[in-house]
Amino acid sequence: MRELPLKAIAERVTDGRLNMAALGALGALTGLPLGALEQGARDTIGTKGGAVLKDSSGDIELQRIVGDVTVRQDSSGDIYGRDIRGSVLIEHDSSGDIRFEQVSGDYVVEQDSSGDIIAKTIDTIYWLTVTALLVAYASAWR
Repeated sequence: MRELPLKAIAERVTDGRLNMAALGALGALTGLPLGALEQGARDTIGTKGGAVLKDSSGDIELQRIVGDVTVRQDSSGDIYGRDIRGSVLIEHDSSGDIRFEQVSGDYVVEQDSSGDIIAKTIDTIYWLTVTALLVAYASAWR
């Protein structure tokens, strides 16, 4: 029997979690292909909840959304989102800035007629999960 330091493995990755390390190690030890773990992580992270919005006054602020976000129309204020575990679609924005950080899926702005568009670390959540799985997978074989 072999002991795996799962907590230490999870701590090697920014925002790594014990459950991600355990899943990666379990997959490696049982012979599950890494691609199956990767696809499972993407499927799980990108398919829960979500939000569909239409706004005509003030700012829109979205944080820690698990699922896809669609802003059909925004005619006033800024749109800000952070830690979105899904895709973001802005169909029409006619005022203010659009700023999203840490989006795990696609980031699409179809029409913007004013303000800046800022996108940072798109697909981060997914890659953090896959990185944690990879670290644990490799550690299980050492």
